[in-house]
Amino acid sequence: MKNIKLNVFVCSLFLGMCSVFAQVDSLKVYFIGNSVTENLKPEAFESIVKGADKKITWGWDVIYGQALSYIWEHSGEGFIEPPYNGFENALSAYEWDAMTLQPYQRKISNSDLVSVFKFLNYAKLNSPDIQPYIYQRWPRLPAGVEATTQSWDSLWSRAYDPGTSERYDSRDFFEKLTDTIRSRQTDTKKCLVIPVGEVMHNLNEKMREGKMPNYQNIWQVYYDDIHMKGIGSYIIAVTFYATLYKTDPRGISAPGFYGWFTPEQKALIQQAVYEVVLGYKDHHDKPWSGVNEITNVSTINKIENQFQIIQSSSGLNVTFNPSGDQSVKRIQLFSINGQLLQSLLATQYCVLYPQHKGIYLLRIEDLAGKTIFPSQKVFFK
Repeated sequence: MKNIKLNVFVCSLFLGMCSVFAQVDSLKVYFIGNSVTENLKPEAFESIVKGADKKITWGWDVIYGQALSYIWEHSGEGFIEPPYNGFENALSAYEWDAMTLQPYQRKISNSDLVSVFKFLNYAKLNSPDIQPYIYQRWPRLPAGVEATTQSWDSLWSRAYDPGTSERYDSRDFFEKLTDTIRSRQTDTKKCLVIPVGEVMHNLNEKMREGKMPNYQNIWQVYYDDIHMKGIGSYIIAVTFYATLYKTDPRGISAPGFYGWFTPEQKALIQQAVYEVVLGYKDHHDKPWSGVNEITNVSTINKIENQFQIIQSSSGLNVTFNPSGDQSVKRIQLFSINGQLLQSLLATQYCVLYPQHKGIYLLRIEDLAGKTIFPSQKVFFK
C-alpha cells in the first residue's frame, strides 16, 4: 500500500460520541488484523448472526503474526474473502458500515496510532459513515509465568509503559490508545471498543468464584500463549455480536464450530458479555462499546452443541456429540465455489482433507439427502 498517501488531521477537541443505540439488524463489516482476528471464526460468527435472524456481509484482510503497519503495506497477501479481497480493494470498491482494527505489539505513539488513521482515512473515502472499532484483545501468557487467576488479572491490570516492549495487551493500553484516537478524530465517527479483554476479566472473576463448571481461570480457554480454543473463540464471537448489533447476547446460539460446552457455561459467557458491553465505561461515563441500550433476543440454532471441528496436521476432525443424533450422516466438503471435494458417511467421527489453506463449505445431511445442519463455512489454516 506504499503508493497511497493520506493526510492525518490532528485536533485536540473531543467531539461527542456518534453511536446509534438502537438494535442493528444488518451490517457490512470489514475485519483487519492477524491470527487473533482469525480467532473470531467469521464463518461461525456468521452462523450466530443468521441464527438471530440478522444479516451480515463480511470481508477481512488477515496476515498471521503481523501488525497493522505491515498489513497496510501488504494488502491482500494474507487471508481474504472474495469478492472483496484485500483492504485496498475492499475499502475503495465497497461501502461498509463498520471496520474492526486489531492492534498488535506496537507502541501507541507510533505504529498502531498511525496505522489506525491510515486505515480510517482510506475507508472514509468510500464509506464516510463507517464506524471504527478497536478490537481489545487479552494478555499473552509470558514464558515462566504460572497460569493462575491472579497472574491473568495482574497482566490485564498493569499500566501501559511506552518504555517497555511487553505491555501492549493490558486494559490501560487499549483505553489509552482509544482515547488518543478519539482526541484526534475530526470528521469520522468516534472510535469504539469491542471489549473482549474486559469480558475475559469478568469471566476470570466468575471462574475464581466457582461459577463456571470445570474452569478455574480464564487461561483454560487458551489454546497456547495467545490463541483461543473453541470456547475462547465463542467468547470473542459473543462479544462481537453484542457490540456490533447492539443486541442482548443472552439466548443466542452456540454453533458446533466452536465445539460443545454445557448450557451453564454458555449462559455464563453470555451474561458476562452482557454485563461488560453495557457496564464497562470510559472516562466520560459512556460504555466503551458505544452500547447504551440493548435489545432482548432469544434464538434457536439447529447446529448448537451437535458437533465440533478441530484442525489437526492432517485435516479437519469432525466429531458429533455422543448424546445427540446417532444416525448415519453424509458429510460433504465443497470448495468456496461449490465444487464437491469430499463426501463420506459417518455416525460420530470423520476426517476431512482440504487441499489447501482457505475457506470451504461443509454440508451435513441424512442418507435421503435431507439437510441435517445448514451449510457452513469452515476455515482451514
